Amino acid sequence: MTQKDIAKILGISPATVSLALRNSEKVNQETKEKVKKIADEFNYRPCEIARSLVLKKTWTVGLIIPSFSVTYYFEFSNQIYKKLKENNYLTITLPANTFEERKVVIDSFLRRKVDGLILGKISYSELYWLKREKIPF
Repeated sequence: MTQKDIAKILGISPATVSLALRNSEKVNQETKEKVKKIADEFNYRPCEIARSLVLKKTWTVGLIIPSFSVTYYFEFSNQIYKKLKENNYLTITLPANTFEERKVVIDSFLRRKVDGLILGKISYSELYWLKREKIPF
């Protein structure tokens, strides 16, 4: 089920469906209710990948910690996860100790177009690399 499918069923535009699903004031209440009813009936779930492509934002932050097995880092990552979740961000947490490991993890995050990175430690070369990539960290 896509927004286009919902639009076809209701005889309205996909743009109206999109606005209705986001509870926009541009759409009257009756239309919003119809859209939401059809969406619920057909278990509609918005495609975050498509939304990310359009808005050029993934609502994802990469977190790099030295280890999952150290209680401090587990608690640290848990608190970051909770705070980011409050703001509708997804956190991907990966461990990396060495420069080589962090480089692989950072490259993986960059290929996934995360909106930003949180690093427990960073070298000068990583700092230079991240500034060149123009990703918030």
